[in-house]
Amino acid sequence: MKNILYKNLILGALALALVLPLTVSAAVFNNDPADLSTTMVTNYTLNPTVNTAWALSTTANVGEVISVHIYYHNTIAPDALNTRITLSQPAGQLTAHTFTGSVVADNAPTASGVASVNLTSAQTLNYIPGSLRWYPNQANINTALPLGQTGAEIFTPAGLNLGTVAAGWLPQGTVVLRFQVGGVAGAVGQNQPLVRTDSVTGNGSTYAVLNGFVDPLGGAGVSRWFEWGNNSVSFSGTSARIGQGTTAGTFTETAAGLQPNTTYYYRAAAQSGTGQIIYGATMSFTTQVPQNQSPTVITNTPLNITKTSVTLNGYVNPMGTSNTLRYFQWGTNITSLTTQTGQLNYGAAAGDFTQDIANLSADTPYYYRSVAQNSTGIFYGNVISFTTQGAVVTPPAPVSTAKSTSAPKTTTASKVVSSELITMSIDTTGKVVGPGEKVTYIVRYANNSKNSIPKALLKVILPSSLNYEMSSNPNVLVDKGVLSLDIGKLSPSESGSLTFDAIVDKKAKDGENLTVAAVLSYLDSSTGPSKSINDYAVSQVDKNRSQTASVFSSGAGFFGDGFIDWLILIILIAILVFLIRFIFYGDKEIIIVDKKRKELPIETDDEEYESYKSIDEDDPLDK
Repeated sequence: MKNILYKNLILGALALALVLPLTVSAAVFNNDPADLSTTMVTNYTLNPTVNTAWALSTTANVGEVISVHIYYHNTIAPDALNTRITLSQPAGQLTAHTFTGSVVADNAPTASGVASVNLTSAQTLNYIPGSLRWYPNQANINTALPLGQTGAEIFTPAGLNLGTVAAGWLPQGTVVLRFQVGGVAGAVGQNQPLVRTDSVTGNGSTYAVLNGFVDPLGGAGVSRWFEWGNNSVSFSGTSARIGQGTTAGTFTETAAGLQPNTTYYYRAAAQSGTGQIIYGATMSFTTQVPQNQSPTVITNTPLNITKTSVTLNGYVNPMGTSNTLRYFQWGTNITSLTTQTGQLNYGAAAGDFTQDIANLSADTPYYYRSVAQNSTGIFYGNVISFTTQGAVVTPPAPVSTAKSTSAPKTTTASKVVSSELITMSIDTTGKVVGPGEKVTYIVRYANNSKNSIPKALLKVILPSSLNYEMSSNPNVLVDKGVLSLDIGKLSPSESGSLTFDAIVDKKAKDGENLTVAAVLSYLDSSTGPSKSINDYAVSQVDKNRSQTASVFSSGAGFFGDGFIDWLILIILIAILVFLIRFIFYGDKEIIIVDKKRKELPIETDDEEYESYKSIDEDDPLDK
């Protein structure tokens, strides 16, 4: 009877061992803390090119276009099979509509999200056929739908089939589609013209050529025009209204009398024969910079610091001038940067530039700054210090980039780097790391002022012993260990972050400090000159972590970090030990005998008794 009990236990253990890996191998969508909401919306007419305008709710007027954003991210291995996207299609003429978007796969539970659209009057939301776009693998360019689908499948119970989605950050993607706020229920464009705003085809310092498209959809008495202004809410300029006729077509107007180096917003507009006004999407352009304007100069964190050499790193925007030279001044005395590198001329192109210097003294602090020079004068960037032999870069305090002939100044910044306008920090999950180990970094930034920051650029410099793997933002550019993210405009109180992973090089030296520097350069809208703030994160290499980290990282990839996952691991180990003991003893009964008594198996013959007795006498558990 005991033999049967043991055999049942063994069979149950084997079944458990087979089932448990299946339970931990299910894919899961959108459960990472850094994930976006599954469903979001934005007013596309007001925000045609702004990626930060996605939210759980938005407002709109009749004639405007709403974009719906459905996000998916397979956060846990394995691959999600037969991944499908569904969206509830709003119906009825209401002042408030909701969208419910869902992501599901054959081996993954459903992840859903709800977003709402509030209208100024009771209207329908009508899907624009052909507007659905698929952006897989963090791509900025849409990809053709698989299996010959048109996009309308997203409204069916079967859903829009995206196929297999691998686990990880890189395969994350989105599906975007658009709806128009209609005057009456029915097809898109019923009783109202279709209006589209196109990109400008030319602009100077005081003018721009605007382009648009209008389709009257058979309606009579349709007129068209453009509106523009220096903000996206109030349009102070307008062109003359011209009759469209009954056929669709493009039209062009020139907006003149504009201010140089200024961002303007514009949109195409049309009015139906019944008096209803329809607007195209709001777009923007920036007028050109007049010649001979002061260049922008920024000093970036140095690269490749050794005992006797370094790569100096800077940024210059000539602001339209073609005769601007760029170079570095450096030395060991902050008040006397007397040594100068060779002068470079990149024409009117704005961008980073680097120059190597050698024959430096070991373990010595140095100071340097970027310099730009043209016919109007000499312009200096902020001063940065470094110490040879790989010492940690000292982050400088923000220094205004303005024309100056006075001695430069530098200040050692605290770990939390901030200015009156901007805060920025970089943190890491690995303070002590081993060769081959993956390290995660996160850079956070925020505009703390009540004014917009018109231009912001984030750069992250990796040391040679860190190899970039992937990031959470598909717009990150990577070149020779330098990550660049064009943040663009930062609205008041707007914040953001960049998360990326890097792998410690297997040749990293024991005790080596891995310093990752982050530099946020920006234009101050209230004062004009460019500024920058720096921060850094330091990890130390411990080669003793190499083997341990690899073992635990491989285990974590299968079991995860939760209590249940580790409990499963303990159960599997116990099952393995049980099976080993069973194989060692064969199918004989294991008799546990204490010193006071011995229990014999029931209903056994003499020969089997002798066998048990022999095992009993030799069992090391009785010793």
